[in-house]
Amino acid sequence: MSNFYIKEASPEEFFQVENDFEVVNFLQSGEFCQVQLNRDVPRNNQCLLFYRDSQIVGGCVVHYQRRYKFFLEAVINHGPLINYAENSKDSNFWSGLLSALKEYFKSKNVANLVIAPYLSYRKRNESLEIVVDEENPEIIQAFQSSHFKHLGVTNDIIPVANQMFIKSIEGISTEDELFETIDAKTRRSINKNLEYNIRIQELGLEEIDKFYEIETATCIRKGFDIQEFSYFYNMKKYFGDKAHFLLATMDFDEYTSRLKCRLEDFDKEIEKYEAMEQRAKIQRKVKTLKSDRNDFFNKLNRTLALNDTGEQIIPLSAILCIETRDEIIYFAGGSYEKFMRFGGTTSIIWLMLKKALKDKKKAFNFYGTMEVDDAKSSIGNFYFKSQFGGQLVNLIGRFQFTYSPLFKLIAKVKG
Repeated sequence: MSNFYIKEASPEEFFQVENDFEVVNFLQSGEFCQVQLNRDVPRNNQCLLFYRDSQIVGGCVVHYQRRYKFFLEAVINHGPLINYAENSKDSNFWSGLLSALKEYFKSKNVANLVIAPYLSYRKRNESLEIVVDEENPEIIQAFQSSHFKHLGVTNDIIPVANQMFIKSIEGISTEDELFETIDAKTRRSINKNLEYNIRIQELGLEEIDKFYEIETATCIRKGFDIQEFSYFYNMKKYFGDKAHFLLATMDFDEYTSRLKCRLEDFDKEIEKYEAMEQRAKIQRKVKTLKSDRNDFFNKLNRTLALNDTGEQIIPLSAILCIETRDEIIYFAGGSYEKFMRFGGTTSIIWLMLKKALKDKKKAFNFYGTMEVDDAKSSIGNFYFKSQFGGQLVNLIGRFQFTYSPLFKLIAKVKG
């Protein structure tokens, strides 16, 4: 009979083994544990390693939090790290491991344990047609056999993403092939963005404030909670070159100068036709040119009005992408609303899609995805992401083991 046991580990020790398992993600990493431990208000996080006899067979980053003021809850988000496929049908593995976990957290006086594995349950295409359903039934059965309650499959993105849009990169060989997997409208936008001469720069540790300003403005506009600055600063500090803070900017003077040149071209064209004999066909041509010139003049004035600061180089969008062994994850970021039409976010995503292809990643993960119903009106978060091609993935959900009868009673009363 195998002996399963749990040992505490430092973030540095966890870092050494976190990529040794079938399923990896950044929330279950030594780097993320360090991020949480070093925030302005430190989070109570801990790294654990799972042993079967003397062999490491898994691990997790666990977050401890207070529930209903008095109770301690342990939460393993998008974990633990385990070779799921290899052990999916091994009942001895699961009963032994989950028993060891329950005993460990009991020794920590935990009232409630929640585990949310990073495994898919349902996948839908861009048209929301189910492609794969009821994945990983053996894992659900394993938890339930160990008396964990399955809290169901949800579309929540808070406190952790349970619904995300993921674009597979596997099977794509060239940038041209990758480009063709994107919706035609978005391909046109990518090409049009070249006209704006958008520049994308990667921000260093001491430049994170440029990202944070846009992130904060976006959260305020959308009504999201705002993470403190130290959270993102620490993401760069501890993830290093695996955390890509990307800023899209545009030379506003250069762009508006080209618009003014185009306006001058209209004037020259109108002058040329007005100098001709004014037959009916020429008069119609002049009338059309003047109408187009007036529309373009109004466009120029609207564009000039956007830049109320008068700065030459204007920031459009900023994104944080986190790189893991298998994915590039679009984790956070946004745009200044008045500059959204210049497509800064689209330009950054296209750049990182190409990086994912070059680095042979399995996928580009757009992460937490909402506003699915709005896609019917061609608007919203899901609609934007779906234009890049991919699948809407619902994870397997959360499993709960409650130690305290009082906790269970209060949770039931509060619904």
